[in-house]
Amino acid sequence: MSSTTLYTFDPGKTTGVCCAEVHNGLPRNAGGGPAKPTMLWGAEVVSPADWKAIYDRMAAAPPQLALVEKFRIFPWKAKELGWDEVPAAVYRGYVEAYCLLLRIPLHYQSSNEMKAFERVGELAEAFGLSTRALPASEHIRDAMRHTAMMHYRIQRQGRGLSK
Repeated sequence: MSSTTLYTFDPGKTTGVCCAEVHNGLPRNAGGGPAKPTMLWGAEVVSPADWKAIYDRMAAAPPQLALVEKFRIFPWKAKELGWDEVPAAVYRGYVEAYCLLLRIPLHYQSSNEMKAFERVGELAEAFGLSTRALPASEHIRDAMRHTAMMHYRIQRQGRGLSK
């Protein structure tokens, strides 16, 4: 079964990161059903030192693909964000720079694309985990939701990722 290592980032005041193997094409698991993504690790990035550690990890073993949530300021939120440093936009820029420097293809998803896995039970099922095995961090779980949606799209297309 062919697989791709994917780093998924969900930026915000902190950033959730999920590193997973997603399976290309339409492979089957041992039970005959579609293969599920395999979470390798997750992290919540809260400090510059954490960002350095993520970069070091990406540089040491570059993933074949990265995905970051698109950050948009909705018109009704614009006034509320006046004078805000907008960390989600800054962190998205970090991811874009890392991918550019390391030559890692980068995909984008909007925040609403992960909604198919909004419930904790649906997210756990997508990874073949129990709900108790999921990370406590909501941002890591959001990164996992983006991963699950990317994996679902790959499975539905029935072919590998275009790199």
